Parts: sequence; structure tokens; C-alpha cells
Amino acid sequence: MGLSSAGGEDASGAVGASDPGGAGSDARRELEKAIDDLTSKLGSLDALLQEIGADPQDEKAIREEEWDSVSPEVLDAIYEKREEYRDAPRF
Repeated sequence: MGLSSAGGEDASGAVGASDPGGAGSDARRELEKAIDDLTSKLGSLDALLQEIGADPQDEKAIREEEWDSVSPEVLDAIYEKREEYRDAPRF
């Protein structure tokens, strides 16, 4: 069936499937890597969430890996903590 011009869907119905390596994918991978790095350095995801001061909505979005739902302030805090803990040993 090919690509549908309506909504940017491919034949499978997945929106954006024709650009799996786009800029959004890179940003998500970078965020996942930052969270993984910090979680391993702080000992747990709970410790990371406490360290960045995530509110319940952001906590839920991070736990469920709904990256588009994480607030810009929490994203900034994650990247700032990543720099702060860059040279810290991992648990």
C-alpha cells in the first residue's frame, strides 16, 4: 500500500515510521542514556527522581518512558545532573 499522504503514516499505520532515525529519535536516545547514566551513578531511579525534584506527573512520564510528557524544567535538571555527576563512580 505504501505511504499514505494523510497524517504521515506508513502502511503499518505508524506515524513517523518513515523517519526512524530523525532528530526526535536522537533526542529520546540521549535522554534515555542520561537517565541510565544517572540511575547507575545514584543507585536507583527513585534516587534520580528525588535528586532532580521531579513532580508526580514527571515521575510517571519518566517511569513509563513517555519522554514527550516530561516537563522542560525536569529535562534541564536531568542534563544538569548528568554533567554534575559525569565523573562520579557507578554503583
